[in-house]
Amino acid sequence: MDILKVQENLLSNEKLKVNIKKLLESILKNKTFAFYCTDELSLELLLEFEIITRSDDGDFILNTNSEIATFVLLEIMIDTIGTSMPSNLLSLFDFIDKFAAKINSTNANVRWNDFDILIKNIEKYSILYLNKILNISPINLFNVLEINEIEDDYKIMRITECYFEVLHLMTDQESELFLIVTKNYLNKDNQYLGLTMFKNLSKYNITLAERLFEYSLNNDGLNFRFVSAVLLIGLYNANASSTIDKIIKLYNLSNIEGIQALVEIEYKKQEDIILTFPLIKTENLDCGISLSKYYARLINIEFCPPDILEECFKKIESLYSIDNIDLRRSILLNCRLIDGFEEQKYLLLQSFSKIGMELNEIPHYFLKFNNPVFFFNTYLEAFCEKGFGLDFYIFRNIINDFWRKNKNDTEKYILEILSIENLFMRFSAVKLLKLSQPGRFEIDLTKLDQENLQIRAIDGLIMYPNGIETVLPFVLQLKKSKFKNVIKHLQLTLSLLIDKSYGESLYGLIVENVDLKKDKNFLKPISDSLDQYKKNIEFKESINDLNPYNNESNLMDYYNSLDRENTQKVTKQAMDNNSFLALSGGKTTVIVRGNSWKINNMEPSPLTNISFSVLIDREFVKNPDLFELTISSLRNLNY
Repeated sequence: MDILKVQENLLSNEKLKVNIKKLLESILKNKTFAFYCTDELSLELLLEFEIITRSDDGDFILNTNSEIATFVLLEIMIDTIGTSMPSNLLSLFDFIDKFAAKINSTNANVRWNDFDILIKNIEKYSILYLNKILNISPINLFNVLEINEIEDDYKIMRITECYFEVLHLMTDQESELFLIVTKNYLNKDNQYLGLTMFKNLSKYNITLAERLFEYSLNNDGLNFRFVSAVLLIGLYNANASSTIDKIIKLYNLSNIEGIQALVEIEYKKQEDIILTFPLIKTENLDCGISLSKYYARLINIEFCPPDILEECFKKIESLYSIDNIDLRRSILLNCRLIDGFEEQKYLLLQSFSKIGMELNEIPHYFLKFNNPVFFFNTYLEAFCEKGFGLDFYIFRNIINDFWRKNKNDTEKYILEILSIENLFMRFSAVKLLKLSQPGRFEIDLTKLDQENLQIRAIDGLIMYPNGIETVLPFVLQLKKSKFKNVIKHLQLTLSLLIDKSYGESLYGLIVENVDLKKDKNFLKPISDSLDQYKKNIEFKESINDLNPYNNESNLMDYYNSLDRENTQKVTKQAMDNNSFLALSGGKTTVIVRGNSWKINNMEPSPLTNISFSVLIDREFVKNPDLFELTISSLRNLNY
């Protein structure tokens, strides 16, 4: 943006200025960048100066990047408000907001989201106007932003962001740029915006960026974290010559600054990696987080030499041995972002686990893996160690993610676990199936190609103590097994479960998941088992000795009479002692009812009816300790 040149062009071409003003007034009135041709506008002139462009549909549209149009819009704003432009940045942005509100108030029924584009252009151009036309220096413009009494943080951030976007257009003096960026460096917002401006400076003026880098080294630039580094990052990415030599120079002056530059540059050729990689000698905590990102970035570069690739994995493993939680989390994050190299990343994970790693960090580590075998290996190791004490819920997202990315392999490994020899380990696959989104996993047990494998899968799914309604659809797939013994085993197992564990509830679930006509023969022994179960119930109910109501009612009557007698004694004693307990009969029950709840200072929230049900094996309910002991004892046994 050269605002002086734009002003000069407009002064020398009054016709152009008039056409632009009419165009903008029409656009502001109708709230749309598209417009129709009129005799009042010279389209040839507007097209010549790129004030307008033509869309694919043939419509004429305002070019919002036109500097000439923005300058004219600036003059329209001054005329609309009716006062001169303020020389203070805070007042200037109030001035712009007043103009925006006035434009939006006309034709208020039309919402014009694109107007923000014009306002953003005006903000930048207004700052340049103060600097170039009113001759206010960049440092004097910036000083007003340091006033501590300003309470509108959003407004200050908006002004500061806009200021730094055009700062390189206001001055080409490296001393002034350096002073402005470092003047309020402890302010995190200013620091970020200043570093971003330095990083992007090479896109507009490579020579100025090179001069600024040398100036920073000679004027305590290393005392301001990453100031020198971001200048070199911008220079390298802009293909400036000799930047690698400057990075080496910076590294020798400050390891932290040099490593930061090496982390962020977009490597153009293999020679630059070969030249800079041997520089890294330190592996201390101060550089650790940057180094972990550096090694991970090199691994992701296609032309990284194989020997350096191998060395990067070793360096990452070595960094993880440093006992610092922030560093280790950074390493895990950076490793997670590595594309490919799944076997190497898995070996790293095993090493991390030996050194010390939180279990809940493992699932996130596999987010960019495509082959689920490494996840299943890690999952089984965790299940072997913790058994049912493992927090299975942390694996929910990752197992669903693998099913989405690689359904065939995920299904294959689940089937393998369901059919392994150790029954206890089969339960780990059952837990994964229960973690799936409803109806998500469609594993096919008939893909197990051996009779004994299908039988193992049945036993693993059926013996799990709760939630049989979840796994029953999988089990019933084997009613179509090509092995007769598998079908018989399935019928026998379901019949026993009806008799011992679930009763009529299980039979109802089975009926819901089969075709009553086609599966009539399959259901026959199971329905016979249900009939026998009902007969057993009737038989037991006919024996009075087994009926607690008949055989214990006299004991309950005796208990109730003693309870009444005791209550009367307490009441009499209370009345004799004039105690308030006489009014309550010795016991007070308070029932509180409500339809909402409130936590701390939050608004009251309505109560909702939440219900959850799951079928539980009756054997587990009868003696949970014995059942758990039986299940746990399977851990080291084959079945």
